[in-house]
Amino acid sequence: MRLFWQEMRKIWRPGILAALVVVGVLFYFLRPKFWIERISETQSFDHSLMLVDRYGPVLTAGVRPELDSMYDEIVADFDRELKNIPEAVEAGITDLESYLAAERDGSLYEIDRRAYTELWQLFMTVNDFGIITGRYDSHIDGTFGLRNSPHLAGYTPQAQARIIELEEAEVRTGTISFMDHFVPEYTADWGRYLTVWSVLSVILLLSPTLVRDRLRRTNAMQWTSRRGRRVVRTQTAAALASSLLLAAVNLALYFIPFAQQGSLPLWDCPIYCGSGGMPWFDWTYGQFILMLIGMHFLFALAAGGLAVFLSQFSSNYVPMLLKAVPLFLTVGLAVANWALSDPFFIRKSHYGGADNPKGIELACALLLLAVSLGSCVWTCIRQKNQELI
Repeated sequence: MRLFWQEMRKIWRPGILAALVVVGVLFYFLRPKFWIERISETQSFDHSLMLVDRYGPVLTAGVRPELDSMYDEIVADFDRELKNIPEAVEAGITDLESYLAAERDGSLYEIDRRAYTELWQLFMTVNDFGIITGRYDSHIDGTFGLRNSPHLAGYTPQAQARIIELEEAEVRTGTISFMDHFVPEYTADWGRYLTVWSVLSVILLLSPTLVRDRLRRTNAMQWTSRRGRRVVRTQTAAALASSLLLAAVNLALYFIPFAQQGSLPLWDCPIYCGSGGMPWFDWTYGQFILMLIGMHFLFALAAGGLAVFLSQFSSNYVPMLLKAVPLFLTVGLAVANWALSDPFFIRKSHYGGADNPKGIELACALLLLAVSLGSCVWTCIRQKNQELI
């Protein structure tokens, strides 16, 4: 156990940690920050939180009439607020009907820009609430959907069956999620960028592990005996443990701004919202978040094992970097980035049909992990059976 902690200290060096902090901050502000903040900016987000708190995760037929009364109150508030905007009153915009009429004939866009912005913000409050009721009505009565559309033929038979199942379940149960479909989409982007960063940071942390021992000729002393060669197992165990530890740290850091967006009260809402993507599984928003976290750890662990495996074939830091770059491009930007783009949703291929069989994302992650761990095991066995120096 003492040797294990020594190897952990060799991995977690202050210099590489400082570099990870700098690169991590730059990466966060480059892409993830924008998509995380979009979660709370989605259509009807505030209304969804209010309705979930009052009625639960789904809109039912019994609740639907109450939403009409709430909509009338929102429209009445909109009409009252219009009277506080002199430019709107001068243009004859005094209620919702006159606002919509001014929008149709173009006179709305002729008023002062500041007043127009204020009017638009007021109207979006009305519009966003109407999206919820309109989505319910169009799906429950069957006027909206893919099952009766000619576009359905463009999907694979398995995807077609799933689409029909989802849409018919809405009509049969008379319920639909209060959550807007953009919330799980942007949440998936949060999980995707978290995973890409964890893969990159794990590779940067672990790639120098065995190279450093080779440059200091530590192996020459350790590998002169069978007993000394067992250190490879300890090094591998320390590297894999470090992969999970760094992934956990990254998750904690990324979860803070994610939780600040306020979407966690939607935890029990079904991720199928009657619009947007069609999920392969009947998950809630909370289960979807847990899936993203689990996939994040799988890819981070796979990247860690492969980084340690490849580092043993590098004589110095230059060959190490030449292996680390394609490893990140393959595991992080190619496989993980693809797998967590609308993960476990039916994705339409540009060439026709669905380009992702059910569960292919998990299969890719597990296959990559199996290759990674298998490479580590092969390295330990190979080193143990080599001729003594």
